[in-house]
Amino acid sequence: MKLRIYLAIDSFLPNRDGNVVVVDALARSFKKMGHEVFVITPNRKNRIDNLPYEVLYSPSFFGRSHYSLAKSYLSKKIKTHILSSELPIIVNTHSSYFLSRAVGKFTNKNHIPSLFTLHTKLVVDFLNFTHSKALTKLLVKKQVQWMKNYDALSAISKATYESLIPYGLDMKPHYITNGTNIRLPMKLSLDKEQFKKKYKLNEDDFLLLHVGHLTWQKGFKVIIETLKLLKDENIAFHFLSLGEGKDEKAIKKYAKKMGVLDKMSFIGQTDNLIDLAMFYSYSDLFFFPSTFDSFSLAVREAAFYKLPTLCIKDSDVAYRMKNDENAFLEKEDAQAFKDKIVEIIKMDKKDLLKIGDQAKRTLITSWDEIAKSYEKLYIEVIENNK
Repeated sequence: MKLRIYLAIDSFLPNRDGNVVVVDALARSFKKMGHEVFVITPNRKNRIDNLPYEVLYSPSFFGRSHYSLAKSYLSKKIKTHILSSELPIIVNTHSSYFLSRAVGKFTNKNHIPSLFTLHTKLVVDFLNFTHSKALTKLLVKKQVQWMKNYDALSAISKATYESLIPYGLDMKPHYITNGTNIRLPMKLSLDKEQFKKKYKLNEDDFLLLHVGHLTWQKGFKVIIETLKLLKDENIAFHFLSLGEGKDEKAIKKYAKKMGVLDKMSFIGQTDNLIDLAMFYSYSDLFFFPSTFDSFSLAVREAAFYKLPTLCIKDSDVAYRMKNDENAFLEKEDAQAFKDKIVEIIKMDKKDLLKIGDQAKRTLITSWDEIAKSYEKLYIEVIENNK
């Protein structure tokens, strides 16, 4: 069945947060599958037009800036675009802000099949933004009300759904995780020796890599405390961070206070495939002790390059991971992480490579496969909406 699919998101390319990566990847896969695909996003200054699918820009505040905020209604052009389709329609919202309200109101009023996809723990998201428990509670309750305008709900993990049950969410969720599509560069721009020289790394340093936003909820407090313990034991290591974020200054300040800033390199944000490939290929361990992330794309990217991950056992990030088989899992404790890293450093290189091989074989699902799961759910929602 050929579908007309609308994917709604509050921020889009060239911004590249997790939700943007998901929507872009799904849109490309749906297009390859033969569906008509459109992305709905708030109007703003920095647009990208050379995409294999069409982007429809919704009315917004701050439309002349690089970041915009959706107004509480869709434009007449978008409404007409949706209502004029002769194909079966599904509208799938992928972000939890004002655009989700505008889309939900319109689809509900016009009996258009709709799906809301939950990507993150909204309570943590909103608290991080507002710094107010009272305001967070109000905003989350409002968001849950808006979500009930949709015909169905999907979530990438149980935790993202269950965190909203106390706020009145009672929709039965469908669980669909995220995928990974990476093309291995034909040749890296630097060999390992040149790479270490460029970033002033010692030849015998064990390289710990982190890719993601520089925010406390990504686990940087326990990361820094773990590095402190490693340094105290004179372990030869270096920590590499790819990313940027609102807590960067505070993280560096804490690292300096703990005496480990000299053992850390903050590279900044990079979307260059060859640069990313170098960091993943030349690092020894991906260190990602986050309890905030529901499903980390960076962990899957690491697995693609056979780089094993150390993360918190029983966390959402640890989905499909088995300790000492395709990853390393430990309790959220600096001493425990330090002991595990020392154990990994002492491992036979062949055993570490086997775990990296297993990570690539067991942790990666292509976006085309994920898109098929969504397609199946879309058809179910459309049939139930008749």
